[in-house]
Amino acid sequence: MGIFGDTNPTITDPDIISDIGADIDEWSCAAFLTYYKRVKKKYGKARAKEVFLLDFSRLGAFDNQYNFCKYDCDWMHFFRKEGIEMGWLASNLWCGVEDVSEAAGGAASTVKSVFTNPWIKGGAILAGVWFVGSQFGLFKNKNNR
Repeated sequence: MGIFGDTNPTITDPDIISDIGADIDEWSCAAFLTYYKRVKKKYGKARAKEVFLLDFSRLGAFDNQYNFCKYDCDWMHFFRKEGIEMGWLASNLWCGVEDVSEAAGGAASTVKSVFTNPWIKGGAILAGVWFVGSQFGLFKNKNNR
């Protein structure tokens, strides 16, 4: 439940939302995926895309699914294949490491096992953010010259 009440999905057809609930603030990443697939099956891909983007954009910036679905690589890949880009810089880096290691195959399996470790991936992303920030002077201590 949102702060000011329920946030209802655009399509409230019981065949589509009966087992996932009527408050999108409470939906998991899997629930959004199920919703998209059901809307697509019943109303077509164009309508499903339109409704999904509208409903997902209605989530608050602090809602878990708004922040964390982007780091579920299977979820991201599904929507990317559907023509819906849901990622942003960090989540694309997070899932991109997995993509590169899958594409390289063979010797990359060791690299993949290292980089799919969330602590190592997170550290790599933070290091990248730090590096870019340091290049633009974002982390300068104003007291040091």
